Amino acid sequence: TNHQTNHQLTTIQPPANHQLTTNKEGKEGKEGKDLIPYKGIMDYLNLKTNKKYKTTSAKTKEIISTRWKESFNLEDFIKVIDIKSVEWLNTDMEKFLRPETLFSNKFEGYLNQKSTVKKEVKKYQEFGSAY
Repeated sequence: TNHQTNHQLTTIQPPANHQLTTNKEGKEGKEGKDLIPYKGIMDYLNLKTNKKYKTTSAKTKEIISTRWKESFNLEDFIKVIDIKSVEWLNTDMEKFLRPETLFSNKFEGYLNQKSTVKKEVKKYQEFGSAY
C-alpha cells in the first residue's frame, strides 16, 4: 500500500549527518559542491565590504572549499568577515578584505581573534546604563 511504500522510502534515506564520498582524485563529488554555501559566504562578504566578488570564481571556490574541508562552517566564515571588516574597513588594510586573504591559511587565526565588535557593544551598553 501507499503507507508501506512511504515508510520503506523513509527508512532507507541516509541520515542527516551522512558523510560525502570523494572520487579517486580527492575532489568533491557533485553532492559536495552543492553543500558548500559559496553564494551565501560571498554575498555576505560583498555586503559587508561593498564589493562585487563573484561566487563563480574558481580561485574563490577553491579557498572556501579548502577551509570547508577543514570542518569550518558558514558561521565561521561570517565571523571572520565580521571581525576583519570591523578591523580593516576605512583603513590601509581595507584592500585585504578579499577572499584570498580572509579565507587563507590564516583563517583559523582570524576566527580566534578577539572581536572588537563585542567590546564596542559592551562599551555602548555600559555607557547607556549610566544614564
